[in-house]
Formats: sequence, C-alpha cells, structure tokens
Amino acid sequence: MNTITLTLEATPENLRKLLWAMEGPIELNTQEPKKPVSKEEPPKGVEDPTVPEPAAPKIDKTALRELGLKLTKEGKQDILKDALKDFGATKLSQVKEEHYEALGRRLQEALS
Repeated sequence: MNTITLTLEATPENLRKLLWAMEGPIELNTQEPKKPVSKEEPPKGVEDPTVPEPAAPKIDKTALRELGLKLTKEGKQDILKDALKDFGATKLSQVKEEHYEALGRRLQEALS
C-alpha cells in the first residue's frame, strides 16, 4: 500500500478542505475569536491617565555644542553670537546651566 504525506498550513480554508476530504462537506466557524480586553491595557484610542508623558530631553552643554557647530557649518555664526550675547556670554562655557534649555530652543529655531 502506498502512503501519501500531505503538509498544509492550518488555515480555516485548508482545515475545511481536509475535513471535507475525510468526511464530506462541513462548515467551520471562520470568525476569529475575540481577544479579551485586559484590565491592564486601555481600549484603543483612549489614553491611560496613569502613564506620564515622556519628558522632553534635557539640553546639555554637549547638545549646545552640536547645535552651535551646525549653525557654524551653515554660515550662521552671527545668529550664534547674538544668542550667546543675549544670555550674557561670548562663548558657550560662559552660559549658565539654567539657560541651556532656552538657548537650545533658540538655536534649534535658527536651524529650522
């Protein structure tokens, strides 16, 4: 006696064909089962109020240096000098740390 090996992907359509071949026509429920909604994840489109929004990245001296370098490469040294002057400095090392965020925003705007 000869043996035939058949490999099928277990899709609803293939299972229906296999059952039909074995027993005759049969109807299968092809609807996908509903995923139970867990209490831990909010429904789609609804924000979870317990999850804090990600904080804006802090601008440090290294980021300011990179921004200054980009401005210089674009030939906008005068904007950089004016921004530093407005913060009471002639070079980056003279800018107070509490002014890094504001200076960074201003330099980013100049690059836009």
